[in-house]
Amino acid sequence: MTRDTLLIFRNRNFTKLFLAALLSKFGTVIGMTAFLFYLLRQFATQPQYASLSQMVMTLPTLALLILVGVVADRFDRQRIMVWSDWIRTALTLFLLVAAIEQSVTWMFIALFIRSAVGNFFDPAESGLMQGILSPDEYTLSAGLQQTQMSLFMLFGTALGAFFYGTLGIEGAIAVDAASYAASAVLVSTCRITDSARLPSGAAARMRLGWTSIARDFADGLRYVVQHKLLLNVILGFFILGIVNGGFMVIPLYMLRYRLSPHHYEAMYALNGVLSGSALLVASMMVPWVTKRMALHWMFILGFFVGGALIVAEAFSPNVGVFLGIDVLFSLSVPFVNVPFGGWLPQLVAPDKMGRVDALIAPVVSVSSAATLGVIAFVFPRFVTVADLFYLVGGSILLVSIYYAAVLPPLVRRQPHSVDPTAQTPLEM
Repeated sequence: MTRDTLLIFRNRNFTKLFLAALLSKFGTVIGMTAFLFYLLRQFATQPQYASLSQMVMTLPTLALLILVGVVADRFDRQRIMVWSDWIRTALTLFLLVAAIEQSVTWMFIALFIRSAVGNFFDPAESGLMQGILSPDEYTLSAGLQQTQMSLFMLFGTALGAFFYGTLGIEGAIAVDAASYAASAVLVSTCRITDSARLPSGAAARMRLGWTSIARDFADGLRYVVQHKLLLNVILGFFILGIVNGGFMVIPLYMLRYRLSPHHYEAMYALNGVLSGSALLVASMMVPWVTKRMALHWMFILGFFVGGALIVAEAFSPNVGVFLGIDVLFSLSVPFVNVPFGGWLPQLVAPDKMGRVDALIAPVVSVSSAATLGVIAFVFPRFVTVADLFYLVGGSILLVSIYYAAVLPPLVRRQPHSVDPTAQTPLEM
């Protein structure tokens, strides 16, 4: 652990928010991994259920497209996070009841509503993080968040398989509920300044109505469109959505239907451990690399290498080769995610962060849901599992070529990063 990393954890608010996000997302990974295994075991001849379950979790973002960012910029961000966690705790307990009753319909409904509530959590967290950190700490924070992802993959999938195997779907969901409750307690104990919690002032929420919501959303959209570099960065999140959507299911499909039909759960858990370890190693390397390479070149190369490796996975003749290539792919992921996460706060004014972050979530959700919808429709009726890897990997390769042509000139014309203490006036 570097000296800079130790220093950032001396910020008690950052430490609590970091641990809260870790607990919240850890439980979600465990619960959803177990749910995927449950669906594939209960409905082995209908893999579309697994794709649809992931799709159900992405669709609420589109329904709340206009609202979440405005709420994060107008209301108390800390309270948004706390209430989001407590409501998701209650919904997860409802999900537990549905699992006990073996009602797939009610389980899908609970997942949909829980995902909708969770959409308010991330913009509020992003805004709070920007408010409690200095600009020099943004990239370090993004690197630590990438480390979180590594830990999810390293332990989440394996623990999901463990809890599902030992306690069943009910036990895994109970762990999920406990994680949300613990996250809520941690966030509620943070002592955060009013300027970070309420960047638009305490009176802003009193002036909130549907007209102002629509105006704020349009303001955020206009802000992105007027900043070409920011617009292209957000395009990258669309591509990350394709990757996220595809990799929610296609590695599991490769193991379940081609490489290891009888041991796919154990192999999927092993893949999570290996990929998580690779992500963890790469996350430790990224802060060193960011000091020696321009951020835009990092994710251009990260996209190109990652896309090529995804295509290569389609040719895997056995589990060993597949796991090995997937480890190499995981090594490339932080070189895309960390530059995005570290660069975005430098491009966005603090009082616009909630609205911009709320635009990112729908962009990712649209591409994730579209990818999952396509997979549910075409597999296995029209395409093989290898074709799914060609689709995802080929898309990423094309974007890396586009970025190599477009980003360098935009970066040269980009002015200095925004002043973290500055505010732009809100339109009422």
